Amino acid sequence: MNFNEDLGILGQISQQDMTERDPKGARESFDSFRDDLMGMNDLRDDVERVMRKNYPNSVYYTRGLERKEPWWKLW
Repeated sequence: MNFNEDLGILGQISQQDMTERDPKGARESFDSFRDDLMGMNDLRDDVERVMRKNYPNSVYYTRGLERKEPWWKLW
């Protein structure tokens, strides 16, 4: 997923622009970066899913976020 800029001795002689050299390689590099970036799940959603699975009768999930009592009074 990296872009190697080392062209060697012929690359130094020709002074060719790297973006013009290999558009397919640049596109593959971008696609792999995009797949890595978009493939990551949001960790908050995973935590929420695990908590709902492990604690289905939790007071937090039955009550919701709106509560009249102070936060330190759990029961």
